[in-house]
Amino acid sequence: MKKLLYSITFALTTFLILYSCSAEEDDAPPPALIVKKYTLAVTAGEGGSVSSSGGTYSQGTQVSITATPSSGFTFSQWSDGSTTNPITVTLNSNTNLSATFTAIINRYTLTVTAGEGGTVSTEGGTYDEGTEVTITATPEEGYEFVGWEEFENNSSEINLIIDSNISVQAIFQWKEIYFDESITPQYPDINYSSSSIITNKYSSIRTFIAPYIFEKFDIADGCPAFGEKWRLDNYCETRYKLESNSAIFFDYDSDGKLDLFGHLRNYSIYYLPGPGKNILVNDVFGKNPDIRYFDSDVIYGEIYELNDFNGDGTMDILSFHQEDHGNGKEVPEDENGVRNWEEAYFGYPIPIKIFFFYPDGSFTTKNVGPPTGGHAITSFDIDNDGDIDIVNFEGLIGGKYMYGENRIDKQYFYINDGNGNFEIKRENFIQGDYFQEVKHNWSWSAVGSFDLNNDSYIDLILAHNTNGNGEYNTVEDEKLIHKGVRILWGNSNSTFSIENSSYVDFPKEKFKGYAKGTGFIDYNNDGFYDIVISDILDSKNEKIRILKNDGNENFIDVTNQIINNDPEIVQHLLGSEWYDSNLKSDGNFIPPFDNSHISIIDVDGDGDFDIKPYGIVNDSFQNHNEINVFWTRNLKNIYYENNNGIFSLKIERINHIVRPY
Repeated sequence: MKKLLYSITFALTTFLILYSCSAEEDDAPPPALIVKKYTLAVTAGEGGSVSSSGGTYSQGTQVSITATPSSGFTFSQWSDGSTTNPITVTLNSNTNLSATFTAIINRYTLTVTAGEGGTVSTEGGTYDEGTEVTITATPEEGYEFVGWEEFENNSSEINLIIDSNISVQAIFQWKEIYFDESITPQYPDINYSSSSIITNKYSSIRTFIAPYIFEKFDIADGCPAFGEKWRLDNYCETRYKLESNSAIFFDYDSDGKLDLFGHLRNYSIYYLPGPGKNILVNDVFGKNPDIRYFDSDVIYGEIYELNDFNGDGTMDILSFHQEDHGNGKEVPEDENGVRNWEEAYFGYPIPIKIFFFYPDGSFTTKNVGPPTGGHAITSFDIDNDGDIDIVNFEGLIGGKYMYGENRIDKQYFYINDGNGNFEIKRENFIQGDYFQEVKHNWSWSAVGSFDLNNDSYIDLILAHNTNGNGEYNTVEDEKLIHKGVRILWGNSNSTFSIENSSYVDFPKEKFKGYAKGTGFIDYNNDGFYDIVISDILDSKNEKIRILKNDGNENFIDVTNQIINNDPEIVQHLLGSEWYDSNLKSDGNFIPPFDNSHISIIDVDGDGDFDIKPYGIVNDSFQNHNEINVFWTRNLKNIYYENNNGIFSLKIERINHIVRPY
């Protein structure tokens, strides 16, 4: 029992000691915990801001950061690659965070249109804001650029900075061409009775070419399939064609705008089957020219001079021709009043004709003098009585044999009574009877009238005719020569004589062909007008020739000194293919001066006078590149530019071939 008590006592004592120690321990404070801290650094790139720049945070702290873009920018991403915004960052380490922003690029629509009469270099599109776009407006033929709709800019090229949706339209208007006498030389007053000068006064700086002529003025129907025949002229059931030599400008209604009168040759089915048609075009350079056609009794084609033959103040038109091309056989009318034109081929000599015009466009006609033919006709006041007379140095072909004998060409002077009635004289040319006696055809292919020696009398300028092959009669009598240029000097008694003349000889080897027209220009400004001649070298190539007036009634051929037809220039402007196929040994030629008139006119507006074909360029259809196409000297405009008395070829090309139907 005693042992049991000892045991219980020891256990209690031990418990009390242990409890006491435990209690003491519970009363002591716990040991301190170590908490880690981390730094967050937040930055914003260009174009925005962040909601906090960061700071120091305990491990495990979560921090929310918002990136806010500035105007014109958008949030792109955080530097850790996250695109979440706002972003929550849990700090378990030192952290650098950067927000990246991207500029907003707006895209806008540009719409570009062209009004009637032109084109623009771009139709527009969608562009980034700030893009610079250049737009060029180009007028079509006959139009001019006016400006840009909604933009105060008259330049045909504008630069736009795209900052919004933009619509822009180029505005064009038809360019009215008015008769402007100031762009032709102001000749001495005595010369303004000459049809050579009056016709030049009504010149135009613009040239009509074959595609436009075909579309606007020619008549064609029942033509073969394109390319089927290379002589397209002669294979249409109906075909009337306005040719280079058969048109003239004037202003019959005095509205300041040029009108046109011409003759359309009949090429229907077979070659020249019958009479052609006359054409009258009011406001020929207008947007909508008024065109009228009239039946004509002329087959081969008419050539025109302009003058006021009845003194009413309105320009009339003198018509002459060479109807006797071909066999020259006169075909009588049958019982129905019809002639067999196919048998006649080209026709037969007929009198010259005057078209007397009135301001409303109506006209009457009058045949004057005997049947005749040729190209060498001019008009001026021969007898100084104030009215207009006519000179005709005829050059018949088939007509020479029409009267049963070899008829000799005659020189006619048509003396006007002031009312458009004419008395036919021959005595004004002193040698007229002489040539009849010796039976020599002293014919010329062109004639002009102008006071070349400043004595106030108009002179006659006769240009060569060698029948196209360079041949001419070799004679001892100088009076019989007619292969160069001869100037018959005018005088107070209204007569002309070889004894009172100057002669310019052209060596045979230097030309083959005949003259077509004359013009007058003072290229060196010495007060004496020089002579310009258009030469026909063969059936398709022409040249011009300039004869310098030395002031002492002598003339020098200066063509090679002042006309620049350098082969390299010609090839560059017209193309080596054209050059190679048309080059002749003469070397000094260029088309298309196939006209009885030459325009002396300030084409480029620089104050001096250039040399230009007269208004119409429409020669035969050609076979080009062995492909049967409508090919008529593929030119828009051609002239010789005057640069201090040196003339250089200027050409505007059309870089396409036009199908005629």
